[in-house]
Amino acid sequence: MDTDDSKEKLDWSMELNMGIEETRMLYDAVSHYAEIWPGKNENKPIAEKVRLLSLQNRLFAVILDHNLTQQFPNLDQE
Repeated sequence: MDTDDSKEKLDWSMELNMGIEETRMLYDAVSHYAEIWPGKNENKPIAEKVRLLSLQNRLFAVILDHNLTQQFPNLDQE
């Protein structure tokens, strides 16, 4: 994570298992909110937007990895 608070010790974290369709839905929701994020109009900290974009990028990477794995199933086998 590339946010300002990434240097702090994580007090809590979670893992979530979901299918690719749910991942795509979550990516769409995060992307939509990133577009309409109220920002300074609502006195929201810019760190929130940074975390939002980081989450969006990670979800996109998961989707790309899934697509690549589906297209080339033997890619990891050498």
